[in-house]
Amino acid sequence: MIAQFRQDLMQARNNQDLSIIPSSFEVQKTTYDSSQATVQVLERFKYPDYTELKQYTYLLKKSDRYWIIYDYEIKNLGTQ
Repeated sequence: MIAQFRQDLMQARNNQDLSIIPSSFEVQKTTYDSSQATVQVLERFKYPDYTELKQYTYLLKKSDRYWIIYDYEIKNLGTQ
């Protein structure tokens, strides 16, 4: 199963199991200081019969002039 998943990623197949691009998103909350930030985003993933809702929380740190995501958390919120 893992080998197949890896192969699907490498071949960039359009597979619903690998749906990683949301159909829409909304930034809900952003907090930051001079070196770290947290961003909460509501993301919607559209399928033929329903839309899946997920809340992503991204953790970022500042490196030179750039913000880098170093971790994230996903909370499944159900479907519409």
